[in-house]
Amino acid sequence: MFRDITLTVIFGLSLLVLVAAAALAVFGLTGGSGNLILHFTAGRGVDLLGNRAEVLVALGVIFTAGVVNIVLAREIYYRERFLSYLLAFATLVIAIFSLIATGVVISVN
Repeated sequence: MFRDITLTVIFGLSLLVLVAAAALAVFGLTGGSGNLILHFTAGRGVDLLGNRAEVLVALGVIFTAGVVNIVLAREIYYRERFLSYLLAFATLVIAIFSLIATGVVISVN
């Protein structure tokens, strides 16, 4: 895919982090159809309720954005290498944030 090993490694790491977040969501969340706490603050309490499908849809949207970033980075690599690296690192950071958010949702529930 890429001739640059750095981009391949960064996008591979982001894919692994997203798979870990999805596995955490699938195996860590309850299987019932009840509502999950998606957002909790100490001052106001529970702000946002949702179900398991909403967490998985959010991870799917993040995965789709990652695929778009991979395609964009591949297409602009020879013209703008810096932007390709920026897209790769931004994808990794977003994947890490999604793993953290998934862990928080599981720990609250």
